[in-house]
Amino acid sequence: MINKIRKKYIALPLPVKAGFWFFICNMLQKGVSLISTPIFTRLFTTAEYGRFNVFQSWLEILGIIFTIKLSAGVYVRGLVKYSEDRENFTVSLELLATIVSAIFFLIYLGKKDVFESILGLSALIIFCIFISSWASTIFEFWAARNRVEYKYKALVMITACTTILKPVIGVISVLIFPNYRVEARIVSLTFVELFCYVSLFIKNFFIKKIKISVKYWRYALAFNIPLIPHYLSQTVLNQSDRLMIKHYVGESAAGIYSLAHSLSWMTLLINNAIRNVLDPWVYQTIKKNEIKIIGSVSYSLLILVAIVNFIVTAIAPEVVAIFGGPAYYEAIWVIPPLCISVYFIFLYSLFATFEFYFEKTFFMTLASILGASLNVFLNMVFIRLFGYIAAGYTTMVCYIFYCVAHYLMMRRICVKYMCGEKIYNIALIIGISIVFMGACFLSMGFYKRSFYRYGCILALIIVALLKKDVFIEKIRCCKK
Repeated sequence: MINKIRKKYIALPLPVKAGFWFFICNMLQKGVSLISTPIFTRLFTTAEYGRFNVFQSWLEILGIIFTIKLSAGVYVRGLVKYSEDRENFTVSLELLATIVSAIFFLIYLGKKDVFESILGLSALIIFCIFISSWASTIFEFWAARNRVEYKYKALVMITACTTILKPVIGVISVLIFPNYRVEARIVSLTFVELFCYVSLFIKNFFIKKIKISVKYWRYALAFNIPLIPHYLSQTVLNQSDRLMIKHYVGESAAGIYSLAHSLSWMTLLINNAIRNVLDPWVYQTIKKNEIKIIGSVSYSLLILVAIVNFIVTAIAPEVVAIFGGPAYYEAIWVIPPLCISVYFIFLYSLFATFEFYFEKTFFMTLASILGASLNVFLNMVFIRLFGYIAAGYTTMVCYIFYCVAHYLMMRRICVKYMCGEKIYNIALIIGISIVFMGACFLSMGFYKRSFYRYGCILALIIVALLKKDVFIEKIRCCKK
């Protein structure tokens, strides 16, 4: 049996093997993160857990500014565009990201007191943000190239190493410094990232005949700077909730909301795994003008995402009890709208793929800015009126708005570049979305009636198993 499986694995094409191991990497990261969550929620008070998550929110937001997100879409696109000169392209962008980070660090040193007052963070924490954002960017460069070139072995090894070290050293640090638990956790994370990733940066500069190209700098800056408001607004949409909850309600409420956010957002693993396969296939399908098959593949995957997010919603009481404990019980009421948000994140990506393909990034930026602004405004109003639970619903509303905006832009692109071709049956998508949202909200009424929830989950699992061949076939279709 084992030999049979081994032979089948060896016979798999390299892209399929790589895709499998990249998925394992994501699973490993999410899995270890989930396993460590109940440890830290019990080591920290809800206020300390909230303060740590506020740090992570600032890290996400400031990381975009300090590195201008050079390791994102522009780098992957450049690896394809400059495929014959990937070494020079990579080193040029890594050096550019380092220079930009250094410039911002010098600005911070010049206005140190102002930054610390505005952010509400100590000098140590801000220094950790600089180091972490730079180190993680270097890793993202390296990881993206490994994915493009299907070099999965080294990626799995580095990912496994950092994923295990972060919580282990984090727990040890928290226990050693009980009076500075949050600071110990943050410094330990920064140390692990710097230790594991700095060698990836250094070794590139020992490659023979490496040339730093200003041409690549111009290309990256011209492509990415207009997208910074988009990336920043997207991150604000994801992270501003915790910052505003801390401001209006307190660190303890931010901690409870953060747990709900983390548990809901874990289903992004499914989103990302599907998108890693789906997006390149959609690009190739558009290029070959075989767009009629995009819809049928996407509907099945959308239903799969809906099922996964509904299951997380339905088992929210049990999940919160395991990962948080009694102090975090109220988090169950935030999980349904946040799981719905994750569903709409996947749905809007189906539309946004066309904007990336035809390089219509201006509207992406506009939609992101409007979505983030709406989120901040709604949070200002409704967190004050109804408390931190309202933040889950404002996030949901903003992602629905975001989804509609990207759909409208996709339609404009189809009219202009694809002879008005209708890629998706929007009535079917609306129907799937309404049923999914209705099921999520209905499940909240049964949080104290486990029998009904488990029965519904079991029925869904049976249906998913009966239809598993359909889902597998759609995913295989994307790999062809």
